[in-house]
Amino acid sequence: MTTKQTEQIDPDDLAQRATYHFGEKGRSCSEACLMAGAEALGIESPLLPEIAIAFAGGIGMQGDVCGAVPGCVMALSLAAAQQAKEDPQRKAIALPAAGRLYRRFAEQCGSLRCEQICGLDLTTPEGVAQLAAGVRDERCAPAVAKAARLLAEELNRIAAR
Repeated sequence: MTTKQTEQIDPDDLAQRATYHFGEKGRSCSEACLMAGAEALGIESPLLPEIAIAFAGGIGMQGDVCGAVPGCVMALSLAAAQQAKEDPQRKAIALPAAGRLYRRFAEQCGSLRCEQICGLDLTTPEGVAQLAAGVRDERCAPAVAKAARLLAEELNRIAAR
């Protein structure tokens, strides 16, 4: 683990970083948000962003919770681990932050569910094809940016503790 976050994270910068990983690097929503958060925290690991792969498409392409949310939640857990040594303290930091991000993402995106955000059934070849044909950029990229902005706000809140 690295040292604690000392500088404020600009929400727009983190959103730009996440959409860079999502768009130009071809990462999934979960991977992109986790990577942007880890970079902002100064955390590098060969496990990042690979631990977030299976959250894509609403957990294994099932259309459930948008992968951007668990990607952000994993980054919040990393931030809590930087702030506190003991597990109960880490949970006291991470759980409320994750809950706030979860609720605010649902409010801003109109849903937590991937299939409602992108409007596709990703369990079908047609849905996956439509995702690749432009829906990813049109609907998913804005959700990734919103999630990353919320993540920045929560990371700043954690750092200010």
